[in-house]
Amino acid sequence: MTTIGKTLKLTIIGTIGIYPALLNIRKSASEGCEFCALLRDSILSPKFKELLAADEVDTSAAFYIEIRLNYRWRSDTLPDGYECNRGLGSLEAVVDIDYEERFLYSYTFKFAIESTPMPNFNGGESDSFLAAQRLCEKWLRLRLNKTGYILTEERVVWLKGEIDRFIENHNPPSEPSFIPTRLIQVDRDIPRLVRKDDIARPSSGPIKYAALSCCWGNKEEAMRQYKTTKSTLAARLSGFEARKMSKVLCDAIQTARALSLSYIWVDALCIIQDDAEDWEQESIQMGRIYENAHVTFFTLSSNSCTQGFLERQPPQLRIPFRSKIKPQIEGAYGLRLTWIDTNWTVREPPDNTYIENDLQVSIWGTRGWTYQEQALSKACIWFGKSRTHFLCPDWSYTEGDATQSRAIPHFQLQHLKFNDNSESFRWDWYTRVVEQFTGRLFTNPTDRFPALSGLAQNFHELLGGEYLAGIWTIDLHKGLWFSCEKNRTPSFSALIKQLANPNIYVAPTWSWASRQGVTYHSHFPLDRVDLYAHPCVKDIRKAYQRVEGELQLMGADRFGRLKSGYLKVTGRTYHLQLSPDRLRKPQESEPLFSYSAESVVDSEDRTIVRCECDWAGSLTDVGSHVTLLFLGHKAEKMLSSGPELGELSDDDEVPEDRLAYGLLLYKALSSDKFYRIGIFWSKSEDGYGTAFFKRCQERKITLI
Repeated sequence: MTTIGKTLKLTIIGTIGIYPALLNIRKSASEGCEFCALLRDSILSPKFKELLAADEVDTSAAFYIEIRLNYRWRSDTLPDGYECNRGLGSLEAVVDIDYEERFLYSYTFKFAIESTPMPNFNGGESDSFLAAQRLCEKWLRLRLNKTGYILTEERVVWLKGEIDRFIENHNPPSEPSFIPTRLIQVDRDIPRLVRKDDIARPSSGPIKYAALSCCWGNKEEAMRQYKTTKSTLAARLSGFEARKMSKVLCDAIQTARALSLSYIWVDALCIIQDDAEDWEQESIQMGRIYENAHVTFFTLSSNSCTQGFLERQPPQLRIPFRSKIKPQIEGAYGLRLTWIDTNWTVREPPDNTYIENDLQVSIWGTRGWTYQEQALSKACIWFGKSRTHFLCPDWSYTEGDATQSRAIPHFQLQHLKFNDNSESFRWDWYTRVVEQFTGRLFTNPTDRFPALSGLAQNFHELLGGEYLAGIWTIDLHKGLWFSCEKNRTPSFSALIKQLANPNIYVAPTWSWASRQGVTYHSHFPLDRVDLYAHPCVKDIRKAYQRVEGELQLMGADRFGRLKSGYLKVTGRTYHLQLSPDRLRKPQESEPLFSYSAESVVDSEDRTIVRCECDWAGSLTDVGSHVTLLFLGHKAEKMLSSGPELGELSDDDEVPEDRLAYGLLLYKALSSDKFYRIGIFWSKSEDGYGTAFFKRCQERKITLI
């Protein structure tokens, strides 16, 4: 790798080998190129393998990889009166792969460029060496990354100030009198667990406690978590054994003490882990615990309970630098991998935003339970790998930045409190909460509903209505219509096996919770039935006559775990005959986001329906026919010649010039019940749409 002082651009273009051997880059790494070693490790990382799997790239097959490298400048917007600080921001490796000679996939590996005090390679850190490094930092306009212990006096003062400012500008907690069942008392030499009845209430104001949001780690690491069980409860009430406490717990207690807080809530200790009744009761009030916390600590830099978050690690690699314009300027800068993503995605990569970078590289941001914890917490401290951040519903602030930002990189419930539009609330539930949440990972899949129970309770207070396996009955015709495009089951046989005999029951097949990583197409409006982003969202109407739903709960939480569930829908259905000569694969000339939709045509080659399967295959995998359930309809174009926006009601006669949509169903073996296996839509401009379904007979059909 060549560092060019003038243009700061790398022009390396070339094939580095066949995946996963990557012989060329491995050879370069063995000859001493540390960046090649880092890049190779990044390409072979689990994160990149996840992206390849999402794009349905078979990593067991051989394919070539080509890389292009370039530097990217950043531009910091400073307050009025300050000059815009344009500096070196990142090194980007664009990785192209030619897979089966049919499609070129492209990905970007983004390495943040940081300034970190470097060791003197001649030994020691002389004043002249440090001065030279500072001159290098100024020349390249690098952001300073401070490594080492995080809770310095300067940072603690800053964090206390942000918390106080938030408290001054916002109302007190939602429930000032609320106290969790148990808390950890930290304002004593030996921390201990205390029951809420033993906590002395202050003369005024609520009990101030911190809450912790962290990752337990894999099963092996979680086994080493310091926790409360039935047999250890008495001991925990007496005091903690310091030598047995997990590293993340030790750091959380240090942080609470530094911020002058007397109590902290940690799930591992404040919930009796082997008591099913206690676990359920505490999971029901989990939302209230985070919503009423004085501040929540988010441990983005820690991947498990065995890792702390108060020691910031140096960059992964240090690159020596000498300017060709001014050779006297020399020093070094650090590289840290902060982002890997596909280049065709609609979502833009973070533009050197430390908050986004820290979130992207964290395991914490992929775990299921942490989603609700971040959504309900108000005053938040994120301990990232590169920076410490303070966030609240109105602003975010990163240490070392000159200004605060109003860009909050995650959903928070408080964003909804100022909006009285129930349609908007439901829009947020499906397109912000569900879409983000279903991509999260769980050690125990049955935790999916409990991990969202607190948010569901809040939405229920705002929306009312019945909640069926994650879907609101008031707009069931919208909530049932989701796509599995991002994470489809490999084959039809595997899908049916998964639906018919799940190893662990989580939800009925018609619920988004039965799948991993669903979307409601809120970001992909091209050639879709875009139910929520469409300007005529209020014009979407249900097509069925009646729905009866029933769930069998696992416990007392009405938003929690399920044993089973079904929907009985009275509506129009159609048995669509399938044959290879009537199926049309999507063409590459079609809009990008209709690429996975398969069309069924009539004898005149007109499209009857477009279908999107829940598996990575074709409709021919199903057999001779598939059942269509007509869910709803909407204006086909933004400017419809039909009724004015909002004029058409669910009880009106369905016009024949509207777009129809619904579910693909497959009959369960030895049963008159059906599984959901995909979605469809049908356009009136093709000669079908609502006119076609009006000719179909109504029947009662049961979905499981």
